[in-house]
Amino acid sequence: MGGFQLRRLLIIPLLLLSLTLGATTYYIAPTGNNSTGNGSIGSPYLSLATPWALVSAGDTIYVRGGTYAYTTSNTLSNKGGTADSLICILNYPGEIPVFDYSGGVPYTSQRNGFSITNVSYLKIRGIRVTGITQPVAGNIAMYGMILWDNVTHSIFELMEFDHIGGWGVTIGNNCSDLLFLNCDSHHNADPYTSGGNPAYGWADGFQTGSTTSTDITFQGCRAWSNSDDGWDFRGANGIYTLINCWSFRNGFIPDTWDEAGNGVGFKMGGKSTESTTDILRHVNNCVAFENRMIGFNLGAADANKCLGAEFYHCTAYNNYQGFNVNSYTNNADIKNSISYDNSGGNYYGNAYTTVSACSWSGFTVTDGDFVSLDTTGVSGARQADGSLPILTFLHLVDGSDLKDAGTAVGVNTDADGTPRGYLPDIGAYEYEDIRIGTIGGKAKTLGGGNVVIIRK
Repeated sequence: MGGFQLRRLLIIPLLLLSLTLGATTYYIAPTGNNSTGNGSIGSPYLSLATPWALVSAGDTIYVRGGTYAYTTSNTLSNKGGTADSLICILNYPGEIPVFDYSGGVPYTSQRNGFSITNVSYLKIRGIRVTGITQPVAGNIAMYGMILWDNVTHSIFELMEFDHIGGWGVTIGNNCSDLLFLNCDSHHNADPYTSGGNPAYGWADGFQTGSTTSTDITFQGCRAWSNSDDGWDFRGANGIYTLINCWSFRNGFIPDTWDEAGNGVGFKMGGKSTESTTDILRHVNNCVAFENRMIGFNLGAADANKCLGAEFYHCTAYNNYQGFNVNSYTNNADIKNSISYDNSGGNYYGNAYTTVSACSWSGFTVTDGDFVSLDTTGVSGARQADGSLPILTFLHLVDGSDLKDAGTAVGVNTDADGTPRGYLPDIGAYEYEDIRIGTIGGKAKTLGGGNVVIIRK
């Protein structure tokens, strides 16, 4: 299916909070008490496990701000909300709760910030998970959050996973219809993993190799300074959509330029089973820069495990390679994308790749095409509504040949189908947002399903 595969995004907003008669609200706080507290705002519980045992569809657990010193995993299992009544675990408005696993504890077995199994219609928002160090002995990876076996119809919003001795987020088997909205995963590293490069080969920002999970969407998310990859979907068989996501500085020991793991910004596959030409990866308006190896990659373990992927309105800058989809018979469709100043080559494709209106097909790109190549602020604070920072990095200047030079992929009409009278720009960002119109500073869905961020 061409254009943006946003089936899940059209469904998931219907899951947003609705008040249900009889719904109960619980509170936890770093100063709470599981024995003497009653879960009210004035007498909160301490641990998440206590109210989780009590909740049902429509109930909400508010997590007060401050640091929760954990040493064991937060296990959420065997609960289900409904489409109209989610189970919600939310940061208390204006407060930032931190689940901190550091505490000077040397771990000898696996720890997970969140371990979620057999849960549906769940929403978790605004919680940071940090400090889960990898054990020195043995190949044991840690997880900031792992979803495993029948996690469905759920939203994870404004969550942050950092300094994990393994994967920030992992999606296991039998998960579907999930939205990761405005989440960050960074500074994750696994120095004691053997068989790596020479180590550090497990710690991705967001990862899955599931043969059975599908319909997973990432929107407005960032993955940076992870020792392996930003996103890694190698071996995954389902449908994955990424919209307006940034992946940068992966493949190094965090906060250094010392080589570590693979260093791919967006590693999109192949599959684990037989090949298909179906589009299983939709990567749109995403940006990859300063990754050790490849910005956007579509690979396969062998010629029998290929898939189809689209890369629309993406920008790769200052990686070793920009786009590399030159693997067996993978079907890649790349439109309206920029690959610039990647030292090992801007583009590698093959006979199964379709390229339309991209920077390496008839354009000469220079520094002067961009308002700024300064990365200051890329890992900075998000906007008040949780969306990505507003920067001029990699935005086109008015006189760029890449402006209005794209091909139609659903961005040349308004939501009602009215033609805008010009073609889209090449790259992740439209030059002149005012031409599209301001709608409360929010994302506007245009004809064909494309999402463009409108700024006041």
